Amino acid sequence: SITKTTHADSSYWDYWYDLRNRLTKGERKNSGGTLLKRWTYTYSLADNMTTKETYDGTTTQTFTYFFTPGNELTKQTLSGTDTTFGYDDWGRMTAKASGGSSASYYWNYGDKMTKVSSTFAGEGTVEYEYGGDGKRRERISGGVTTWYNYDRGWNLLNEENGSNVLSMTYIHDPVKPIGTVLADLAGTTPASGTARYYSQDNIGSTRRLRDASKGSLGQYEYEPYGADYASSGAAIADKFTGHDWDDTSDLYYAPYRYYAPNLGRWLSRDPLGMVDGPNQYAYTSGDPITLFDLLGLQSQSNATKRKYTGANNERQEVRNQILEIHTIIQERFSARITEMIRNSSFHPMDKGMVAAMKQNAQRAFDSIEIEYREDIRGGIAQEKGLVNKPRVIWSYRKVYEGNYPTELMYCVFLHEIAHAIQPWNLLHDGEVDADDFAEAFHSDCKQYRTYHR
Repeated sequence: SITKTTHADSSYWDYWYDLRNRLTKGERKNSGGTLLKRWTYTYSLADNMTTKETYDGTTTQTFTYFFTPGNELTKQTLSGTDTTFGYDDWGRMTAKASGGSSASYYWNYGDKMTKVSSTFAGEGTVEYEYGGDGKRRERISGGVTTWYNYDRGWNLLNEENGSNVLSMTYIHDPVKPIGTVLADLAGTTPASGTARYYSQDNIGSTRRLRDASKGSLGQYEYEPYGADYASSGAAIADKFTGHDWDDTSDLYYAPYRYYAPNLGRWLSRDPLGMVDGPNQYAYTSGDPITLFDLLGLQSQSNATKRKYTGANNERQEVRNQILEIHTIIQERFSARITEMIRNSSFHPMDKGMVAAMKQNAQRAFDSIEIEYREDIRGGIAQEKGLVNKPRVIWSYRKVYEGNYPTELMYCVFLHEIAHAIQPWNLLHDGEVDADDFAEAFHSDCKQYRTYHR
């Protein structure tokens, strides 16, 4: 974990961690070593932040947090004032209240937040719309509409106003899955627009905005968990870890979830389950200095991020698309297993065996690493892990090329993964028929039987 970062003016941050690499203290100091502000954190065994203490050299504030056994935040206490929180049956935050202020959060069936309505100071009402691909396409607040256009991945290419007139264009790093913003150009004609250039730190947070002559247009600094600490100059949206900041909801937007930096946690559960540990709301397992979460799915470090960097942009876009489809499949598989555990309506097996099957399946998913050589037209795909079948790779490509729906890849993967799930096989005194296995999970798999073989 990172223990010190130094700025160009020789001012710096010091960091301390516990034995589980969770941040316990961060101190901001000037170039002479004088303390400017301190943040101190404590955590539960489940990685819930139980206290946050801030000290600015004069005043100490202590925030205390309370949770349900399912890690849902129920209350924050500061100087005798309580802020309470509510959740729905799917573990999504739906309400926040303190004194005479309140906020409501609305969600659709796909776990996408559609509206925030808040009377808290500095917050307000904002609505969101999403495309069939799950990407946020529209934002409406204060009578102002903004449309968002993306590339084949999650890179935001440009913004349009409510009349479909181009208002902002973004230039991204071409070799990263969610490309770091290199520059933006305001106006309807990017070719003649004036570019502003972004500089980021180790976790992708924007630190400086400059003009073409390298003159400073803005500086941005963050508290350890991402709330603004000090900002000056031009207002920007691409801020902490490169996520889009919404100053009406006081939330960061990641492709799969919304993050509350003042609370240091996500507002909904991780769609991938417990990939970062049993607490599905915790942010980067308590280390926001070294780790980041590009998609709102799984934390990673710079070392991990480099695994997703390729020299060929076209090949990289193929890989990003396939990883996205694979995530969808994993979500479906996990949801189906959870449904089976809940109602025990799938075959004569007990819940313990189903849970064990889910665990083994998760290991199979986690072991998969897709690598591409050459390009999309003549590329050779290799897959490593428990599932090592050419049919899976073939199905990935067919779905990506648009020849078949995602269900094809889902069914082929289910067919192949059947061989990696021992609890299922043990119950049947041998290997279960993989076609039956796939069709039991998804009835549409029957029409794809010929592709399983």
